[in-house]
Amino acid sequence: MTASYLVQARCQLALALAAIATIQGCSLVRPAPESDLGGWSELSPAEIREVPSNAEGKALGAYLRGYVALTEGDQEEARRAFESAVAADPATSLLRRRLAGMYVREGRLEDALGQSSAALAIDPASTENLLLQADILSAMDKYDEAIQSYRQVIAVNSDHREARLLLGILLGKVGKTDEAIGALEEVIQRDNRAFLAHYYLGRIQAAAERFDGAEVAYKKALALNPQAEPVLADLALLYEVRQEPARAIDIYERILRMNPRKGEIRRRLAGLYMREEKFEDALQQFRTLEKFDVDPQDTRTKIGLIFLETGDHQRAATEFSLILASKPDDYRVRYYLASAYEQAEAFDEAIRNFNMIPADHEWFADARRSAAHIYRQQGDIEAAVEVLAEASQQKPDDERLKHLYAMSIRETGNLDEAIDILEVLVRNNPENDQYLFALGALYDEDGRKELCIERLLQAIEINPENAQALNYLGYTYAERGTNLDEAEDLIRRALLLSPQDGYYLDSLGWVYYKRGEYEAAVEQLEHAVTLSADDPTIAEHLGDAYQQLGRNRDAVRKYRDALSRSQKEDQAERIRGKIEALEGAALQRGDS
Repeated sequence: MTASYLVQARCQLALALAAIATIQGCSLVRPAPESDLGGWSELSPAEIREVPSNAEGKALGAYLRGYVALTEGDQEEARRAFESAVAADPATSLLRRRLAGMYVREGRLEDALGQSSAALAIDPASTENLLLQADILSAMDKYDEAIQSYRQVIAVNSDHREARLLLGILLGKVGKTDEAIGALEEVIQRDNRAFLAHYYLGRIQAAAERFDGAEVAYKKALALNPQAEPVLADLALLYEVRQEPARAIDIYERILRMNPRKGEIRRRLAGLYMREEKFEDALQQFRTLEKFDVDPQDTRTKIGLIFLETGDHQRAATEFSLILASKPDDYRVRYYLASAYEQAEAFDEAIRNFNMIPADHEWFADARRSAAHIYRQQGDIEAAVEVLAEASQQKPDDERLKHLYAMSIRETGNLDEAIDILEVLVRNNPENDQYLFALGALYDEDGRKELCIERLLQAIEINPENAQALNYLGYTYAERGTNLDEAEDLIRRALLLSPQDGYYLDSLGWVYYKRGEYEAAVEQLEHAVTLSADDPTIAEHLGDAYQQLGRNRDAVRKYRDALSRSQKEDQAERIRGKIEALEGAALQRGDS
């Protein structure tokens, strides 16, 4: 912009001001609503007429400099000029409001509040002063005071739709749902075409989980503006929450037809397809997203996860490896790559990548647990213990690691140390039913039955739906031949939670066995064997029940099945004794 143009502009403005005979104070052009407090409109002739005729020349000159600086986009010069104007004439409301607005643009909200408060003290009935004050208070998270200012605007001007709208939005923000709905509905009653009132009415009701009302409000907003993407996106999300994926998908696809480059919408659609296990559709969305996505690596990660989910482990590993080639420190992707190798049974590569995740990464503990799990699957308990011991030293506050470490060292025969660790965990987490259950099981293994029962009862009291604890306690009672009615009740509660668990059915069958109800025991135990055919104890129990019914051949068959699977010498010896006894008795009777 040339100097001559600036001189001409200043002269024209000065002549315009001089030509106005009645000038009485000024009205600051207020900021836009909360979402854009820094936006300003052009100065209006009405505002110019409000500049006081008795203002000192210095104040007027400073004001004019500020106005011209604003037209040129020089925010800093405008702010300095308005500061000079306020210093010269502090009693003019316009000047203080204009300066408050400049402070808002610079993020100086405390200074802005000071100027707006001063403007309000000069003219407390001004809706412009009240609205500016409310906007600044809202931006400073002083919601109660902002609400009061909006109410004051409405008290001065009951037809002020903008104040009612902003009041309703802010009431919704602070959780006063009914008041917010009332304020917005009043805006709608005065003007049924108030698009924003319908939209925010929908948002507030959705946040309060009043989904039917939210849907109605969103649809009314869309009737006024069918292309409103924020409304469409919110309505689609509402359908997702209401478990109506088909309707959500229709809307997301509608948005993308209007604007194919809406990356976030395409990601949401792809995620919805993944939840619906429509992996090809999800993959197509991510492939499209790849063309113009601002974060192509994130898109490639999603593609890799789709391949992982669909069992294409090699392609998943390829996608993750491509990302790591350019970004080797992306340890989240490193974890996914290790998981892909694990599922592809490339265990060495899986462990190598899990072990590359450093201790300061949030997924370190998960990675070490996964590596230990692989070692356990391979039967290398010592390696699993070593991994968990090292990880526990690096993350001494990670109690999940300690829990897994304790259960692993228990498998190496170090029962005392495992109990010591669990006792500390229980002491530090007395409300954790899983730790109580684990400690109870260790006490049982150590022969401390009363302590076992005590811990199991505590676990069930904390979590009445801990199916493992319910079954374990019921089976413990059955083994002892005590509290059999209570044992049955506990086990049936466990079965309600997991009706197809073979171990729970075995426990129920064993309760019947201990009562002498052998037919009922066989019914439950036969079902248990079909569900957990590899377990030698269940097979032995069924053999015992057959024997009690005189079905000795069936009993021997089940005992032999149990013996072939048994890994414990004491159990194997016991089963051999049962087989020899039955076969010996058969020989004495001359049975073939």
